[in-house]
Parts: sequence; C-alpha cells; structure tokens
Amino acid sequence: MEAFQNEVSYHRYCVGNAVHITQRVRTSSTDDLVKTVVNTGKAVMMSILTTLVRFGRLIFANHLGMEELGKMIVLGPGICLVLIITLLSALFAIFRKKAK
Repeated sequence: MEAFQNEVSYHRYCVGNAVHITQRVRTSSTDDLVKTVVNTGKAVMMSILTTLVRFGRLIFANHLGMEELGKMIVLGPGICLVLIITLLSALFAIFRKKAK
C-alpha cells in the first residue's frame, strides 16, 4: 500500500509542475512560446533537481532497501523532468500552430 502512495505522490508532483508551465503559457501576454517555457522551465527544473539531489543521497546508503528506494525516487522525477521539458513544450508548439 505504501508503494502505491509513493507512486501517487510522483504523479501528483509531475502533474503539479506541468500545471505550472501550462498556466504560465496560457496566461502569458507574449507570443514567444520559447521564452515563456524557458523562464518557467528554469523554476520547474530547479524544483525537480533539488528533489533529485535530496533523495538521490539514498542511493549511497549501505542498506539495500534504502538504496533501491533512492533509485526509484530519482527515476520518477527524473523522467518527469525530461517529459515536461521536451514533450510538453512540443505539444504547446503543435497546438499553438493549429490555433493560428
């Protein structure tokens, strides 16, 4: 049950960061999509990187369970970061072109 709760937390964390970028793109007064995503993306990236560093220390634990937990905690937000920066930005560009 605890593993399921951790998985839900990963999704909530990833969705929360994606919502921040989406909201910024929707409310931005500028038409420069790249500038908007880069500026907000820096904050999202720092948020995720601090989480990776903070929990990544568990990888170096002498306890096998803690080591595996550290790997999983780094893997989840790491994949999230890549998807938010690449896939979400590409989707914004595609849908913005269709709207015009």
